[in-house]
Amino acid sequence: MRQLTLASGTFETYRKPTRREKFLSDMEKVVPWHDLCAVIAPHYPEVAIPFEGISLSIQAFS
Repeated sequence: MRQLTLASGTFETYRKPTRREKFLSDMEKVVPWHDLCAVIAPHYPEVAIPFEGISLSIQAFS
Protein backbone atom coordinates (compact mmCIF):
# COMPACT_ATOMS: atom_id res chain seq x y z
CA MET A 1 0.00 0.00 0.00
CA ARG A 2 1.30 3.47 -0.88
CA GLN A 3 1.52 6.16 1.74
CA LEU A 4 -0.78 9.13 1.23
CA THR A 5 0.73 12.60 1.03
CA LEU A 6 -0.74 15.94 1.99
CA ALA A 7 -1.03 16.93 -1.67
CA SER A 8 -3.10 13.88 -2.60
CA GLY A 9 -5.97 14.68 -0.25
CA THR A 10 -8.04 17.79 0.23
CA PHE A 11 -4.94 19.90 0.91
CA GLU A 12 -4.43 20.39 -2.84
CA THR A 13 -7.58 22.52 -3.11
CA TYR A 14 -6.25 25.03 -0.57
CA ARG A 15 -2.79 25.59 -2.00
CA LYS A 16 -1.65 29.00 -3.19
CA PRO A 17 -1.05 29.31 -6.96
CA THR A 18 2.59 29.69 -7.93
CA ARG A 19 3.93 32.82 -9.61
CA ARG A 20 4.33 30.88 -12.85
CA GLU A 21 0.71 29.69 -12.79
CA LYS A 22 -0.52 33.21 -12.03
CA PHE A 23 1.63 34.71 -14.81
CA LEU A 24 0.44 32.16 -17.38
CA SER A 25 -3.21 32.68 -16.46
CA ASP A 26 -2.79 36.46 -16.78
CA MET A 27 -1.04 36.07 -20.15
CA GLU A 28 -3.81 33.75 -21.34
CA LYS A 29 -6.29 36.60 -20.74
CA VAL A 30 -4.15 39.27 -22.45
CA VAL A 31 -2.51 37.58 -25.46
CA PRO A 32 -4.53 36.06 -28.32
CA TRP A 33 -2.38 32.90 -28.63
CA HIS A 34 -4.03 31.52 -31.75
CA ASP A 35 -3.43 34.77 -33.66
CA LEU A 36 0.15 35.00 -32.39
CA CYS A 37 0.90 31.41 -33.42
CA ALA A 38 -0.63 32.07 -36.86
CA VAL A 39 1.78 35.00 -37.35
CA ILE A 40 4.85 33.05 -36.16
CA ALA A 41 4.08 29.70 -37.85
CA PRO A 42 5.23 30.62 -41.40
CA HIS A 43 8.67 31.59 -40.03
CA TYR A 44 9.01 28.68 -37.60
CA PRO A 45 11.16 25.87 -39.05
CA GLU A 46 9.49 22.59 -39.97
CA VAL A 47 11.18 19.53 -38.48
CA ALA A 48 11.26 16.25 -40.41
CA ILE A 49 11.71 14.11 -37.30
CA PRO A 50 9.26 15.07 -34.52
CA PHE A 51 11.70 14.30 -31.71
CA GLU A 52 14.39 16.71 -32.94
CA GLY A 53 12.46 19.93 -32.40
CA ILE A 54 9.81 21.46 -30.21
CA SER A 55 6.46 22.37 -31.71
CA LEU A 56 5.43 26.01 -31.81
CA SER A 57 2.51 25.63 -29.41
CA ILE A 58 4.68 23.94 -26.79
CA GLN A 59 7.44 26.51 -27.27
CA ALA A 60 5.01 29.41 -26.81
CA PHE A 61 3.40 28.06 -23.63
CA SER A 62 6.58 26.91 -21.87
